[in-house]
Amino acid sequence: MAEAASRPSAATLAAIEAASAAILDQAALSKIASIAELSRGGSGINTIASGLSGVNGRLPGLNYPSFADWETALSKTLAGSRRPKPRRNRKPSDFFGSFEVEVASLKQLLRALSVLQQKNSALGLVWRGQQNADWPVNSSLTRALRAAEHGSDESRLIAVERFQLAAGDQWGIVRNAGEMAFFAELQHQGAPTRLIDVSLDPEIAAWFAVSLNHDEHDAADGRIVAWGRSAAPRRNQTIEPPSFFAPPGTNAFWHQWSDAESRRTNDWGTGRAVPAWQPPALNGRMRAQRAAFLFDAEPIVDDDLLELFATNLGETWRAREIAQSTRVLGLPAAHDVKAKPNTENVVPMFSIRIAADVKRDVRKYLETKGLTENSIYPDWAGLVSYLRRVSAVETGLGKA
Repeated sequence: MAEAASRPSAATLAAIEAASAAILDQAALSKIASIAELSRGGSGINTIASGLSGVNGRLPGLNYPSFADWETALSKTLAGSRRPKPRRNRKPSDFFGSFEVEVASLKQLLRALSVLQQKNSALGLVWRGQQNADWPVNSSLTRALRAAEHGSDESRLIAVERFQLAAGDQWGIVRNAGEMAFFAELQHQGAPTRLIDVSLDPEIAAWFAVSLNHDEHDAADGRIVAWGRSAAPRRNQTIEPPSFFAPPGTNAFWHQWSDAESRRTNDWGTGRAVPAWQPPALNGRMRAQRAAFLFDAEPIVDDDLLELFATNLGETWRAREIAQSTRVLGLPAAHDVKAKPNTENVVPMFSIRIAADVKRDVRKYLETKGLTENSIYPDWAGLVSYLRRVSAVETGLGKA
C-alpha cells in the first residue's frame, strides 16, 4: 500500500512527460496547453508542482530533467494557455487624450490655436468647445436616448425626429422653411435634436470650453475639438476652399437612408465628410456665435477605419469605443503639423485640453475681446437662462 501511495497520479505523469518533452524539444511546447485542464479545481502550477515533488526516483524512458526545469517549463506553458484578461473599455477621455495637446496657461492656449490654424486652415476648420474634457462629442438627442437607456442608432434618431415633426403638426406649426429649419428652431429652443453646435471662430469655442454657466464644471478641464471640413489633399492635389453644406432640399434628407449601405454610399457617418450647415435665415444668436451645425450620425466604423485609427494612435480601438467618444468621425491628428492624406479620405480631427486652473485667465482674456455671456446669447432666451441661474430675486435684493 505504501508503494501505491507514492506512485504519481496520471495527471502528474502527463505533466512530467510533457514538461520533459518541452525542455528537450521546444516545438513540443504547444502540447502542454492541455495540462491546464488537469489542474482544474486546484491551484494551477502549484498543484502539478506538488505532485512532481512527491516523485521518487526516475521514470523509465524519459531523459529526466531537473525539478527546476520542469517547474519553469510548466509555468511558462500554463501562463501561455491562460486567457489574457480583457482590457477595460476605453472612455471618451482616453480617446481624445490619445491625440490631444494639453495647455496649462493662456499663452499656451493661444499658441496652440494659432499653430493649428496656420497648419490646417485650408481645410475649413470648425470648432466646438466643451466645459468638461471627459464628455464625448454628441448631440442632445443622442444624450437623451442614452440617458433613457435606449440605443442611439440611426433608426432611433429618425424615429424621434418623425415624432417631433408629427408633434409640430399637432401644434399647428407651419414649416414654411422646411424640416431642417424646424429642427434648427427646436435646437434653439432647447429641444433634443441631432444638430451639434460648432463655430467658425476658435476663440468662441474657447469661450464655451471655459464658460461659467454651469459652475459644477469649472473644476474640470475643458476641451476644444476641431474638424477639417475636407480631408487632407494628396500630393500635387489642390483643394477647393470648403463651403457650407448645401442640403438637397429643405427636408430631412437623411431619413431616406434606412440602411448602413445607403448611409455609407452618401458618407453619412463615415468621417469622409463633415457637413457644416447654416440655416438660410440666421438668428441673432447664430450670428453672434459665428455658428453652424454638424449632424450627429451613427458612426460607421469598419475594419479599414479601425486599422487607420490603430496606425495613427499606435494602439487598437474597438468600433464601439470610437462611436461612444464622438458622433462626428474624424481621423485623430496632431495640432502642430499639417494634416496628412490617408487611405480612407477621412477628415482630420484635433483636440486641445484646457487645464481647469487656466479657465479663469482665459475668461478674462476673452472678455477683453468682447466675448461675454450677453454677447454670446444676445436674446430673450439667453437673458432668461442667466436670470434663472443667478437667482435674480436674491441678486436684486443684494442677498446673493
